[in-house]
Amino acid sequence: MKSLIRTRLVLSLCLLQIPLISAMLEKDSVKWGLSERQGKRKTMEDAYTVRSLRLAPYESDASYFGLFDGHGGALAAQYAARFAGVSFAALLKEAIKLGVSPDDAIRSAFKELYSVLDNEIQRKFLRDGTTALSALLIGKELYVSWAGDTRLIVINKEGKLKVATEDHIPLRPTEFQRIEDKARLTKTCIVVQRSLFGEIYRQEQVSSKYGETLTLQAGQEVYHDGPWRLGGLSMSRSLGDRTLKKNEPLILAQPEVIKVSVEPGDIVVLGCDGVWDVLSNESVASLITYQNKFDISELQIVHEAPKTTRQEKFMKEAGSDEKLTILSRIVRDKAYGKGSSDNISVLMFQVP
Repeated sequence: MKSLIRTRLVLSLCLLQIPLISAMLEKDSVKWGLSERQGKRKTMEDAYTVRSLRLAPYESDASYFGLFDGHGGALAAQYAARFAGVSFAALLKEAIKLGVSPDDAIRSAFKELYSVLDNEIQRKFLRDGTTALSALLIGKELYVSWAGDTRLIVINKEGKLKVATEDHIPLRPTEFQRIEDKARLTKTCIVVQRSLFGEIYRQEQVSSKYGETLTLQAGQEVYHDGPWRLGGLSMSRSLGDRTLKKNEPLILAQPEVIKVSVEPGDIVVLGCDGVWDVLSNESVASLITYQNKFDISELQIVHEAPKTTRQEKFMKEAGSDEKLTILSRIVRDKAYGKGSSDNISVLMFQVP
């Protein structure tokens, strides 16, 4: 036990040397901005990455953006942010060698990336887990890959919502069907309340207000405590979470991957659930579109940060765009003002 604690402490100290955002984007390539707030949580468990990648057979460089919302600790999210970009490039290179189309190679590389990160996090970090959201911009094509409830939206120049990913949560119909098929769930729902020490001290059969039904199966808890949960998680896909993925897991690491056509001026927003728990896709799109009409000088007067944090200083040195940083801060503060009780992170970029 002591050796495990010592190993975990060493890993923690090593990862503390890694910035919560790993930024290596070529200068003047894609404008981006980030804002984060620990909020009402005791620790900050979100991590991010922004990178330029040279991907064969594409002639132009690609821009990779990642947002990872950790749970059970920050190690899994930090590890994923540190290695996601470079690992994806290597996996894509191997996929292309198989002779498949570039589109199929990208999709395959993302699925393999999430599998590799999932296995490594489980091997290294015991109970830690994280959501994963990746955005790969190649010219006017945007590939989006995600597992969990970290969400991406695309807003066009007119301020209209163009695309929004759908969270992996137990009550999403396709996820519920997968869970039901996997666990052969019965037609009742068991609400489980647990004491501080983990014992189940009350359980009762009730009906879901949505009409769906869940129960316990094969030792895995599926219960309602605010949001519907699988083994304590409000999401149905994640990286890591070794203790919840034994035997026949209901929680998957397999991502969804989509391709979106984007145009110059489109704004892409990546946000953790601390944003989307209190703000709708449409309200975020409207807020950004309205604030984006103002000049940077006007935004600076109204929304300037009270002080420059180490994180913001690092971002500025890494090439973040001031206006997009302020727009990210506006969304972050709006979510906090609406009562978000989670870590709040907003990463956005504009298609050149």
